[in-house]
Amino acid sequence: MNRGKIEQMGDPNTLYGRPGSVFVANFIGETNLLRSTVVGTEGETAALSWNGITIKAAQGGLTPKAGDHLYVVLRPEAIHCSAAEPTSGNRIKGKIRHRVFKGNHTSLSVEVGDGTMLNALVHPSDVTQLNGEDIWVGWKPETTTVIPDRHAHN
Repeated sequence: MNRGKIEQMGDPNTLYGRPGSVFVANFIGETNLLRSTVVGTEGETAALSWNGITIKAAQGGLTPKAGDHLYVVLRPEAIHCSAAEPTSGNRIKGKIRHRVFKGNHTSLSVEVGDGTMLNALVHPSDVTQLNGEDIWVGWKPETTTVIPDRHAHN
């Protein structure tokens, strides 16, 4: 509920994996919200312009059109960090700005592109493979979804 109004109904997995609004995405767990512009669609996947690159994301039940402004919901545990450029999926260069060891995972704050900070949760053994600050950040399109940017005038 948001100000006495039901934002979305569903089981916890649906609310977490396919939130219907920015409020729900932020209310249920940590998230990275990537404000993007649709450049095209193919099947159930949207191609979006974000931070100077084209990324792909699951449409999540929406029917976006080119030019629409949407948020890509990218959960921290869906992000893979590596020293080498990933060969598939979405990817962007970044710099580790902050690391916090939390036992079963390490939380990374990674600065990408125009200064956007992405939060990633990685296994501690994966962190040892990252030498220095410069890394690649990647994720699979099917691990994301898009939600409306209610402030945009699509």
